[in-house]
Order: sequence, then C-alpha cells, then structure tokens
Amino acid sequence: MDRAGIDEPARRHASWDGHTLAFAGGASSGDGATRYLLLADVQTEGGAPVLDDQHHDIPVSVLLWPTEHLLTRHFSLPLAHPRLLDADILTQELCEQAGDAASDYWPAWQAGDGDDGVEGVVFGLPQRAKETLASQPGWQGCEAIVPDAWVRLSAWPDPAGSPTSTAAVLDEDREGLFVGVRGPAGWRGMRRINRAPWKADADLVEDVLRTLGAMGWQAGTDGSTGRLSAGLLRRMSGPLQPWHGREEAEYGLPDRHQANLEAAASHRRIDVNFRHGRWRKPTAMGASLRRWRHTLVLLGVVVIAAFAGGIWSMVSLQRQADAYRHDIVSAFHRGLPGQTVMLDPLAQLRMAARGNIGDSGNDDFMRRLSQVAKAKASLPDWRIREIDDDDDGMRLFGVAGDFAMVNRIRDALAAGGAREVRIEDTEAQGKQVSFRMVWR
Repeated sequence: MDRAGIDEPARRHASWDGHTLAFAGGASSGDGATRYLLLADVQTEGGAPVLDDQHHDIPVSVLLWPTEHLLTRHFSLPLAHPRLLDADILTQELCEQAGDAASDYWPAWQAGDGDDGVEGVVFGLPQRAKETLASQPGWQGCEAIVPDAWVRLSAWPDPAGSPTSTAAVLDEDREGLFVGVRGPAGWRGMRRINRAPWKADADLVEDVLRTLGAMGWQAGTDGSTGRLSAGLLRRMSGPLQPWHGREEAEYGLPDRHQANLEAAASHRRIDVNFRHGRWRKPTAMGASLRRWRHTLVLLGVVVIAAFAGGIWSMVSLQRQADAYRHDIVSAFHRGLPGQTVMLDPLAQLRMAARGNIGDSGNDDFMRRLSQVAKAKASLPDWRIREIDDDDDGMRLFGVAGDFAMVNRIRDALAAGGAREVRIEDTEAQGKQVSFRMVWR
C-alpha cells in the first residue's frame, strides 16, 4: 500500500519483524482493519532497522520489536517489592541464565509480588541493536520500544477474571502465533512461534503445548484465551479446555504487522519499555541544554556550596555566641552570687576585682575570677564547666579542643597575674580534653 490517503499526523506506531517495517495509518479500510504502510527490504545495522532520509519525517512514538529477536526469561528474586528492581539487577539475572556477558543486553521487564519475593518476565534487547537505534536520527523521537509479544498477549483479558488464576494466552496471525502464560504475579513467559512450509500442524501443536507446559501451565486445569484459527483450535481443543478465546476462520486472520498495530492502538499504557534509564527519549529542550550541561552543573554546585557554606557559618557563629554567653553568665553568678542585676558581666567582674563590689574578704576571689574572665576573652575556644575557690586557691574545671589549648589557657592565666598556675589533671574524651587547673 502506498502512502497516498494515509493520515500522516496520526501515524504513531511502527511494527518490525526483523525483515520488514510497517507504519500504522490514521484511517481504516472498509472492513475496519488498520491500514498501514509497509516498507520492504529495510536496511539493518546491528540487527536494527535503519530509516533512510525519505522516511525520517514519519512520526513514530512506539516501535514494536520482534520477540524472537529478544532474549526472554522468567525470573524470581527475593525482594520485598517490585520497585526495588532496576536494570542492573535484571541484566545480571538475564545474563546468568543465558550465560552471556552483562554488557550484551539492555533489559525491559514486568514484575509482581510472588510467593517468595518478586517474579516476572524480563526481555533482553541486544546491545548492538540498542546502539544502532540510539544513533539513528529517524528513531530519536520514538518514546517506547516494546516487545510485540507483550503488546499482543497483554491485550487479552484474564479468562477467569481472578488475580490468582493461571492462564495460557495465544494470539495467532497468518505468519505464526504468540504464546504465553500469565500467573498471579504476572507473566511467566512469552514466545513467538513462526509457521514454516516444512512444519506440519501436528508439529506446531506439539511445540505450542510443550512451550506452555514449560511456562507452568497445566493442560485441562488452567484456563486459556486469545485468538486461534478454527483448524488449530480444533487440534488443541482437548488440552485448551476450558477455552475462553475467539475462533477465527483461516482467511480471517490478520497478518503479523496488522495484528501488532491493532493491538498497540488499543493499549493506553506501555508498562514494558526498553527506552528507560540511561536511554530515555531525548527532548528538544534536553538537546539544547545538553551542550551547556557541564557548565550548568558546575554553576549549580558553586551556588549550592556557597549557600550551604553561608548557612553553616551562621550556624557555627550562633553556636559559639551561645556558648560564650553561657560561660559568661555562669561565671558572673558564681563570682557575684549576691548581684541580681547583670548589665555588663565582664565589666562588673573587673570592678568587683578592684574592690568596688563586695567586701574586702572577697578581693582575692574577685581578682582570680577576673583573671579567668581575661583568659576567656583572649582565648574564646574553650568552655568553663565549674569554678571552685577556697583558702588553697582557685580551681578551674573546663573543656578545650586539645592539649595545646590547655597549655595556652594556663599561660593566659599566668600572663593575667595568676601565680603558680598548675595543671592538676587532663583527660582526653573523643575530640575534647577535660582539664583541672589550680592557682593562687
């Protein structure tokens, strides 16, 4: 079919079978079937289709990928929730089962809660095909790359209508059929079985039933649904009972591309997508910003660092100020227990040391207390815990950052007029040093 008469803006899906590429049209034929444009003999690179210049203008949002060109495996992992899955975990699981290198495939998956954790089905897109698609301008606007088996089989509802049931799902077209098994936790497997001139229908039936059995489906017990031709359904009528699907005449089956595109058009949400993580669809804004990415990131880091540094400095200064205020207030009340009005603590302590406050019996005490105040003012980075004074002199209990600071405090007291300043005890506690000094 040529491109004449096809609504170009409505073309949103493309189907690839490994040899030919079909684009969905915006109109329907008289029998209601989806019209499409078929491109035969499409060039390939790395197993992926390459769009030539004349087809770059075809807007495609979803590309359906042939399932037989994917690595497909069922998995079961001891995880608490499907949200804990990521591409790295499933790539490793895929390659352990297949015996290939983890770099050979790019995963897409669907999972649910199973009996022993999380289980589901994972598809592996060959890395070479991914790189080809990512490098082709014609595919840059494609939002999703999806296994065509998932599109076709997921379109059929659960025949039993129960989330705990297990069912076989089959969807036949003129070139072959898709088979899969859906369990309570999701899909257990999917496969494409193509017809061949040398394969008899009896061999095809045996292949289908063996595949379903390998996916955990039990003939005669578990249900089945989908679309099958009358001839194939007749040969499998016994094992597929109960059958809840649709029977088609041989001539009524669509071809693979048509069936793919019709199923894709019925999906409102794509849950399985190879284009995720480090391979998201680029946007026009993203492309324009990508050139400035490093500059913007560096600018953002500088702004955040400056902002955080300013906040940290303010918090640190506030903490220091609170600590100094607490030490000064404590020293004031210890030195002047009878003084209830505190206007300028250091000035009042100095005046008391000169004999302006209190009786003469407190002169020595006030002089020593003034020495502490001077040492604290000259060396603010330490904390007073307690001050005791008796006939033997004054004892200062404090906390400093290190032993060097303790020695500096002793020297500051001596420089302020204190005599015989001795360090009686020190104890390292983490990143601090507790000390006790005495002097007369």
